[in-house]
Amino acid sequence: MKGTVGIVDFHAATNYGSALLAYALQRVVSDMGYDCSIINYQPQKQVDGYRLPILVSRHPVKRWIESLCWLPYNKQMKRKVDKFKSFAHDYMRLTPYCCDPSKINEECGTFDYYIAGGDQIWNTGCFEFEWYYYLDFVRNGKKIAYAPSMGPNGRKTIPAHLAERVRREVKTYQAVAVRDSGTAAFFDSNLPVVLDPTMLLDVEEWNKLAGDSPLIKGEYVFYYDPFDHEVGKNAAREYAVEHGYRIVSSNIYMIFQKDTRTFDYRLDAGPLEFLNFVKYAKYCIGRSFHLCVFSLLFRKEFQMADGLIDARNRELAESLWGDVERLSKAGDNDMIVSATDYTAEVETRFRDLRESSLLF
Repeated sequence: MKGTVGIVDFHAATNYGSALLAYALQRVVSDMGYDCSIINYQPQKQVDGYRLPILVSRHPVKRWIESLCWLPYNKQMKRKVDKFKSFAHDYMRLTPYCCDPSKINEECGTFDYYIAGGDQIWNTGCFEFEWYYYLDFVRNGKKIAYAPSMGPNGRKTIPAHLAERVRREVKTYQAVAVRDSGTAAFFDSNLPVVLDPTMLLDVEEWNKLAGDSPLIKGEYVFYYDPFDHEVGKNAAREYAVEHGYRIVSSNIYMIFQKDTRTFDYRLDAGPLEFLNFVKYAKYCIGRSFHLCVFSLLFRKEFQMADGLIDARNRELAESLWGDVERLSKAGDNDMIVSATDYTAEVETRFRDLRESSLLF
């Protein structure tokens, strides 16, 4: 072995992109010959943030009503959480669990290299954020950043009173590459921008995990937006009606806004089911960065509602297609990719980006 590596990310979040990203990064580093583990620390605020039922109202009476509305779906949601835990157990190599930031090194062990890997772990506005994600707990060992992001708004998400500490923490790293230019711009430097870890694995690996047969019978549109914005739901409704497809969705954000007449909710879907839903969908629609990523990986036709406004989706599309305005309707901010957009030139650009990211 070349040495030991500890990876830090949102691996324990009940979030498809976070779980699949954690698996991909560990798999890639392990394949390079390192003894690699994901540091199994989970902030208490993350535990609380994903606690069931999901309540978004602030008024106590509304929260009580909301909890009643979730009752018919609680079993499905519990199965979903269990599937995330099973995925972590079966596909990730984890250190012993720790939820006390002062005991990370003691309980999780120490490593030759530490990787702050992917996702919005450097977004100080995330509800589960701790300085842990900037590797402030590391006593010895080399610090590396691979594709962390400050979020959709890049450097604008870091408040002024935290900016100095962010820069101070990152100065202790031996190597830094970020996921988007908005994050790179915060440091006023020419930091390399690399692909999200999910894009480092060969698509055949994702095909295997997704399974050989569809879980949903018949033709369908897969809709996914973690926050269920109306613009995405309306786009899904419009497309489904026009083409005569049903709509399958694996999430509801606000239980008051569920639409069981239009959407076939599969709320017990874990990471493997998510991959299967994308792989076998006739079309994908949503506002999720990782829905965009996996639609690209599976070469699906898809639509990102307001995708040209989301800097993450736009920048990824620009790296593959150059002028992304051609992917939108006239006067529309949606990013629409059809089968004919997957040209030989796009395939070459993707291969080159993947090779340069793996080289880093």
